Amino acid sequence: MANDKPEEVKAQFTPTVTESEIKARKFMDGIDQLAATVPWLQGRFPARARRAARHRAVTKAFMHTAAAAVSAVDELQSLAKFAPDDARLLFQDDDAFKPVIRKLEGLVRDLKYSMEMRKAALADGTLQIYNIAQALLRDPASAHLGPYVDAMKRDLGRKGRGNKTKKK
Repeated sequence: MANDKPEEVKAQFTPTVTESEIKARKFMDGIDQLAATVPWLQGRFPARARRAARHRAVTKAFMHTAAAAVSAVDELQSLAKFAPDDARLLFQDDDAFKPVIRKLEGLVRDLKYSMEMRKAALADGTLQIYNIAQALLRDPASAHLGPYVDAMKRDLGRKGRGNKTKKK
């Protein structure tokens, strides 16, 4: 096996699905199930997104007024360009789903923060191990740590403190 080519060694192993991947998949499945409960939900499509952006300036008050006008004037109703009932439903959905959007944005923010905090705790531990290993390496009896310290130094990617003298 030591003489195997990397691609041959790789082919001998089957990928394992981690517990974290299973949890993430279940979470995403739950999101998909929630999304399926919103029949009017659409994916972002660039051409439609530009259209939506152009119409953002149209106020809700204007739409309410137009809906009232169409409801009151038969001539406008006969044009079939605007359905006041659709407007009413949109306004209700808009009011009902704004808190959902805020809740989901909060969840995304909290999920990102939680992952950053977990990474920070791990980074703290790894930096401590690196510093301890560097200190132990000063003892000749710990020379076996040398390759590990070198690898950690390489992967840390820091260039060192450098010369920070002020220019006059």
